[in-house]
Amino acid sequence: MAKKAAKAPKSFSDELRQAILDSGMTHYAIANQTGFRARVKGALSPDILDRFMTGERDPQLSTIEKIVGAIGMRMTLVED
Repeated sequence: MAKKAAKAPKSFSDELRQAILDSGMTHYAIANQTGFRARVKGALSPDILDRFMTGERDPQLSTIEKIVGAIGMRMTLVED
């Protein structure tokens, strides 16, 4: 009987992409939660989020924090 290949664990980026999809929010709505429409300095642009979602770009930690906050989640470190 053949063994099933073990599934590779999802990366943090994959988990975040799934959380964004699960939020049901548009990229524009997420950007607006960070102050994009109000032109707040340091706000996330929808374009940056689009490039992350398509795998073109990996965001900086500060950008990840904005995304996570905008979709109503929080990040925590968990000891293995």
